[in-house]
Amino acid sequence: MTDSKIGELFLNHFEKYLSKFANAEIFASDDGFHRLQIISYLNVFEGCVMFASFGLSKYYEKYKKYIEVYSIIDSPPEEFSYLMSSVLLSAIENKFVLKRGTAIRGLSRVSSQFVEKYNKQAIYFTRPHILPEEFRSVKSLEANSEIFQIIFITDDEYKYIIENGVDKFEVLLDSSDIDVFNLHRSGIIK
Repeated sequence: MTDSKIGELFLNHFEKYLSKFANAEIFASDDGFHRLQIISYLNVFEGCVMFASFGLSKYYEKYKKYIEVYSIIDSPPEEFSYLMSSVLLSAIENKFVLKRGTAIRGLSRVSSQFVEKYNKQAIYFTRPHILPEEFRSVKSLEANSEIFQIIFITDDEYKYIIENGVDKFEVLLDSSDIDVFNLHRSGIIK
């Protein structure tokens, strides 16, 4: 199946659950070799913007699945698409495994202002929360596709994942009363 056909399937899947996208921006790695779009959807949930990758799926050979990711944020900063694309492009270049439980630290290398303002130093990949279970994969690609939600996490949350594992972190996350859409949220590790 061609990259454009895979992209069309993901775009149709997103539109089925989210409606038409509001904006799309194209980003490239420093060497120009890797390209990725970040598309945004307005008011997926009241007052929130959803940012979704579009183009990770072309790295099937690397991940053995067609993958795309998204993050839902209330009041996102203007540079959010750039920040998200920079982290994802770096993950591709540095051969990070993108799966549930992957945590990538180092947001300060992309935007120290973002880290300072929101106290979020890392991103965490998890299964979609709140959206319907059917959203997790593109039906026509069967088990060969997966969509992950990205949550921005504090350094203490990152350390907790490393020390205690993904399952314990997700239990803690699910049992807490935090709004993962809110970048200003406090960390769940005290």
